[in-house]
Amino acid sequence: MGASTAEIRRDAEVIGLVGFAHLFSHFLQLILAPLFPLLKDEFGVGYAAFGLMVSVMYTVSGMSQTMAGFIVDRYGARRRGRRERCGAGAESTVLAAPVRWAQLSIW
Repeated sequence: MGASTAEIRRDAEVIGLVGFAHLFSHFLQLILAPLFPLLKDEFGVGYAAFGLMVSVMYTVSGMSQTMAGFIVDRYGARRRGRRERCGAGAESTVLAAPVRWAQLSIW
């Protein structure tokens, strides 16, 4: 009934990858605060605006992660992952497309 070494190795790889992605996500979120003094002068906004921005970011992140968890529990991670990759691809295509042909001349 014991797990084979290949299964344990595969589990360790997956856990390590997920853990690193989670660490990197927190790093990117936490690196914002030290940049606030530089960004404050550059954009001409106060610390209250940055505080509101970070509050909205964490609120939306928490709500969407909770919703994603329910969707994964209901439909499965593989199915959700496929839709997520297709959605991200379509979103990238739309965002990369120029609004006007004149925008192409800028580049």
